[in-house]
Amino acid sequence: MAEHDKPQRRRRLSRPVVLAAAVALVDREGPAVLTMRRLAAELGVEPMALYRYTVGKEGLLDGLVESFFAEVDERLRTSVEQARADKATASAEPPWLTELRRIARAFAGAVHAHPEVLPVHSRGAP
Repeated sequence: MAEHDKPQRRRRLSRPVVLAAAVALVDREGPAVLTMRRLAAELGVEPMALYRYTVGKEGLLDGLVESFFAEVDERLRTSVEQARADKATASAEPPWLTELRRIARAFAGAVHAHPEVLPVHSRGAP
């Protein structure tokens, strides 16, 4: 492709952009289709461009897990306000149980949003 045929504004790559595209691809089509070539095609770049942000497919799979837990963490951060409101109307439930429920809800929300990522997380489990 000639230089003048290339799009004027190409999306700037970064690790979060690459991982977000990988999560979107896995959400849409499952983990079996995730390859460096397929992800590069999704992003409109050459496959070698991805190696700057992740070391091969194993690194990409690790990045999916990293993204998943980052979303759980973000859900926990945003649920702090809800937890404060819940304290005002809390029952006789111990505080540790209330917190455990909040963590479980954040994790379940991330699993519900990205059900295809969970098998990637457990791929190394015995």
